[in-house]
Amino acid sequence: MAILERRREIGIMKALGASDGDVKRIFFFEAGSMGIMGGALALAWAGRLGAFINFATNIYLQRQDIKPENFWVVPSGWWRPRWFLRVRKHVCGTVSGVAGSTARSGAVAA
Repeated sequence: MAILERRREIGIMKALGASDGDVKRIFFFEAGSMGIMGGALALAWAGRLGAFINFATNIYLQRQDIKPENFWVVPSGWWRPRWFLRVRKHVCGTVSGVAGSTARSGAVAA
């Protein structure tokens, strides 16, 4: 969709001498950076939301004369298990394959 909405920009880049590969690289880099930043922002917000939920729950528990608990715990090494590395490998391979087939289909012909 972004390619169809930016026909003017693509035309200007082509007029300045950009190849199809240059335009594709720009779009893939932009999409990748937006995905990485969005994921990092989502993780940060989720951590803050979890800390807030934990804080509010502990206040409620203390008012009920119940011992506070730590409900929202994210282990520090959650990204290290082998299953995560396997899933990441398969996701990266799938995304690369889809991106490669899209690039070969001529989606950026301006």
